[in-house]
Amino acid sequence: MKKSLLVSALAFAVCGMLSAAEITHPMEYTLDLADGGLTEVKFADNSQYGTKGVSTRQDNTPPDWSALVKPNKPKAGDTVRVTGKLTFDMDIDNLYVNLVDNSPAANYWLRLSKGESAEGDTIIKDIKAGVPVDVDITFTLTADVKAKCIFNMAYGEQNGKLTTCKVERVGKSFVGDPEVLASLGRPKGQQTYKINLGDVSKLITFERGNDAFQAIFSFTSACGEWLPQKGDKVIITYKGTSNVDIDEPILLTLVENTAAVGWWKDLISTSEDKFQEFTEAGQVKAGKKFKTKLEFTLAESCKEGISVQMYYKNYEGASPAMLKFAK
Repeated sequence: MKKSLLVSALAFAVCGMLSAAEITHPMEYTLDLADGGLTEVKFADNSQYGTKGVSTRQDNTPPDWSALVKPNKPKAGDTVRVTGKLTFDMDIDNLYVNLVDNSPAANYWLRLSKGESAEGDTIIKDIKAGVPVDVDITFTLTADVKAKCIFNMAYGEQNGKLTTCKVERVGKSFVGDPEVLASLGRPKGQQTYKINLGDVSKLITFERGNDAFQAIFSFTSACGEWLPQKGDKVIITYKGTSNVDIDEPILLTLVENTAAVGWWKDLISTSEDKFQEFTEAGQVKAGKKFKTKLEFTLAESCKEGISVQMYYKNYEGASPAMLKFAK
């Protein structure tokens, strides 16, 4: 029932009767660890800042839901249920976890909830190497998310080495109706997004498939406050070099590959003409600079992200290319 009331409130927002700042809180969120952008988390030495026996080992690149919650950031009083599955390669006596905002706006470290430990973290106890840990923790926020929302994990040095853990999905994240949230507060009319792929990824690596070499990567973070919607223009530019000759044209289209769309959705068209030539046949020569510019009009709206899909056909003597951004 609560979810349907939220959707009703959001519908009013789209009609201009309620602004994004007026969405009703407290709210119930669900964030799955797999939607934090990682399948594996590596830990690093945190002896300089951590508490001995508690947090001298900390996740170096934590699951990060900042982009997911950006249109409707959790506030103090909201509940955030975190789900997922973690598998470590060593025993850990106590794993200290919390939701944290580590942005400059939060002075680089703000615990968002209060747990049972002395420092305010929630404790996952008696982790065994190779045994999956089912995570299902509900945090009640004591502070607003200012910019970032990460899942911080730490343990003490008495456990030994620096560990790595695998991240698996258990459920589906919910931060409000995706299509409605994408429109809240958004400027009216067709918008134009100018994306320099070199600013998104300094190195584009193609992987070999059955009959083509392909690269897929997200440029969601380059879109600013609001994701592109149906009818918006996306202008793609790039200047770079390749490590190999590419005799075939490189073709490019725009897709969304997030959980919100079942991991794949064409944003341009479902027909064969959804691809445009990123480069012409024979244009790319090893070590020589090339540049390109494409313009797309979206046939579908983004829900939680947007990505580039690029490929070129496999041919005799072809090999997977690495494109390096050049100014």
